[in-house]
Amino acid sequence: MIELSKQELKASYWYILNNCDEIAEYKMEPEDLLKAESLDNVDQRHKEEFSNWFRKGVTSLYDEGLLNEEMYVLAKSPDRRSVQYPGCIANDIRWSVKQMERYRTTQDSGVTTLGRTWINLAPFMWYNSHPEKLKFNYHLTSLNVNTRWYDDDPYVLASQTQKVFYLDDPKLGHPWRVVQQIQYRHVFDVPENEEDEMEDDIDSDSNGNDINNEWEDPNDDDDESTDDDLMEES
Repeated sequence: MIELSKQELKASYWYILNNCDEIAEYKMEPEDLLKAESLDNVDQRHKEEFSNWFRKGVTSLYDEGLLNEEMYVLAKSPDRRSVQYPGCIANDIRWSVKQMERYRTTQDSGVTTLGRTWINLAPFMWYNSHPEKLKFNYHLTSLNVNTRWYDDDPYVLASQTQKVFYLDDPKLGHPWRVVQQIQYRHVFDVPENEEDEMEDDIDSDSNGNDINNEWEDPNDDDDESTDDDLMEES
């Protein structure tokens, strides 16, 4: 059990709200009000003031019976006390904190996100991916790991990440690392075939019995006559 600082709590709570699709419509109104006041630093002001505005608005609507309890709970600031784990499993992949690598010969803490997006919530140490800090050599991308980004906004949802490895660059040397994406072992993204499922449903009854067997007349004899048998009798 750890206790988040005021800044950590504020940053993590904003990230949760900003990535919650259910409240997207609520984020537009205060942003429009801020733009009407001034166009200076709208994004930063919205980030700092939205949680208070959201809490007051949702509390009022909840008291009137217009919102469910889940929305009401979300509007309340989270507890500063938090449970911290050395790893987790997300997207069917196991992750570990960087400190665990001190006792291992393998690397298991590198991640990347697709695009710039502002619950498993995890703080990361982000490398600066500005073009000046990158070098491209054919299909390889090298990153300068001496620079950091987003120290005040380190959080990301575990579902938004992909695992990568940062390998020593033998050509450029320190502090350059090659970003290596991987194909996970024993994890397969197999698309579902709805037509096959429909055929399976059609081919069986509610009890799972096959209904495609040919209908047999119960009055037929067990012995079947063939053309050869008829020819021998004639």
